[in-house]
Amino acid sequence: QPRIRDLTARMRPEASDKLALLQTNGNPIVREVASILSKELSRPTVSSMQIYLLGKFRVLCGGEEIPPTRWKSRKARTILQYLACCRPKGYLNKEILMELLWPEEDPILTSRRFHVALASLRRTLEPNLMRGTPSSYIHRAGDSYALAPGKDGWVDVEEFTAEIRHAREVMDPEKALIHFLNAESLYCGDFLEEDRYSDWCCEPREQYRKNYLYVTRRIIVHHEQLGKWDQCIEYAEKHLQVDRYAEDIYRTMMVCYAKTGDHLSMVRTFRRCAHHIESELNCRLSEETELLYRRLGSTPIKQQASNPPD
Repeated sequence: QPRIRDLTARMRPEASDKLALLQTNGNPIVREVASILSKELSRPTVSSMQIYLLGKFRVLCGGEEIPPTRWKSRKARTILQYLACCRPKGYLNKEILMELLWPEEDPILTSRRFHVALASLRRTLEPNLMRGTPSSYIHRAGDSYALAPGKDGWVDVEEFTAEIRHAREVMDPEKALIHFLNAESLYCGDFLEEDRYSDWCCEPREQYRKNYLYVTRRIIVHHEQLGKWDQCIEYAEKHLQVDRYAEDIYRTMMVCYAKTGDHLSMVRTFRRCAHHIESELNCRLSEETELLYRRLGSTPIKQQASNPPD
């Protein structure tokens, strides 16, 4: 069925006339295939689905967000999140999904629970789906399942990863910057930030976080090389919102503020860096940071790290 749907999704409207003609073909196999394709082609157009996993979890179908009240099952929600996250891997066996939902429990006992959760997910995504009708979004192949968000549907983590890949592939720095900026705009927060204590989220959360920090560093370097100090400061702040212990980013900001003549902001940036590194990490500032501060201004560097930043 997924292969058939993929074929019909790419067919032009005039294909229906040719399929009707093929249904009178002398070969019974050709007639059967033409009949199946014709039925699929006449199915109502599926609304595209947009899934947001970075930051707050959201699902939009046909441009309308599924309200929280429609999610009757937390397990159903987890199934969709996991299928969306692992979509590039293709179909996932139900045993993987059952182990995710009920780790180390007897598969015989959890099989029924899984199908109940799956039915709940189908009703959440398509409230008017008739009993026995295949889901437009959750495709099945034997005992394996995959997410199909529709022709123009997408998952934000896939778009985020694709933009980074495109940025690395192009040779023109300006074109690469566009992709990096697109990736940065897609990162609305940590991966499934509301599911802070879900074990399976830890690894992808850390990976997407690292990728975001890589993106902001590349944007900062680009603006720094062009002498665009305000833009450099803007993305340095975004970087520090995710990693407030990035001492080299504080140094970059100090230089940028010095370049713009904002001595007070340069001093505050140094004090903020000292507070996070010395008070929270109980580490000394690097000699590089202290020397830079001496060079940029005449204010004594012996700041009280215990004092919070301005």
